[in-house]
Amino acid sequence: MSVPFDPAGFAQRQLDAYNARDLARFVAEYTDDVQVFALPDPQPVTVGKAAFAAHYRDHRFNRPGLHATLVQRMVVGNKVIDHEVVQGVPGAPLETAAIYEVTPAGISRVWFVRADSPPRSPARQQAMAPALRRAQPQDDAALQQMLELYQYELSDIWPQEADAAARYGYDLTRHRQGERFHAHVAQVGSQYAGFALVAPAAVTRREGHWMEQFFVLRRYRRSGVGSALATHVLRSHPGPWEVGQLHANRAAQAFWRRLIDTVTHGQWVELALHEGWWQGVVQQFEVPAT
Repeated sequence: MSVPFDPAGFAQRQLDAYNARDLARFVAEYTDDVQVFALPDPQPVTVGKAAFAAHYRDHRFNRPGLHATLVQRMVVGNKVIDHEVVQGVPGAPLETAAIYEVTPAGISRVWFVRADSPPRSPARQQAMAPALRRAQPQDDAALQQMLELYQYELSDIWPQEADAAARYGYDLTRHRQGERFHAHVAQVGSQYAGFALVAPAAVTRREGHWMEQFFVLRRYRRSGVGSALATHVLRSHPGPWEVGQLHANRAAQAFWRRLIDTVTHGQWVELALHEGWWQGVVQQFEVPAT
């Protein structure tokens, strides 16, 4: 006898696990390719169960006062809409609505709407418009600091050790010379918002450019800064390109596929590398000179 499909059951089990801070039970209710959205932003903030689990492990289930109270639930087909009040997080009590799209395999997509998250105004969009340029000597200290933040953020999927001073370190000597290696920065007003490092192609091709590192500070994500910086860097170095993401970094894969598709009008290919000195997903494409 088959078990009836019960979308609300998935939502309730994950809520119970959330309040118990039981990560294994919690993520078991989601599909491997789960996508999470923070409305009104149309792009997912998290893609894939590994990144999803890492977020809740590092930013929710480590909070002893964490608890979500279900105020009301509505089920419409395979969608479950929960009105919740969350305690134990920054800004608590946090009133939110969670919209779960459920399949027989689990919850595949989630949209979160916070009571204090109005649509971004044109004035705020203009305020977030970044200044984009090649890095100068005066940017060196900020670049080094952003690299520290970047390496720490990826440390769960990019194993590396900090030194005796608790710093990861990154050698920018060749990028300072600016011959075959290059550094770019993004600033919003007087604040640094992100950076990109460009190196000679070396993973899947021998000519062209490789996006060595790319990072946007959390405050400026989902504001258009990342897309603007990436587009600026690609167009600053026309010719053959390869851009790669680690296998576990599903959010980065989704970002780069969308951006490269826009820049190249769909003219790109993707490879999956499971052997060699660098392993992950790589997009190959050409950027024309303008």
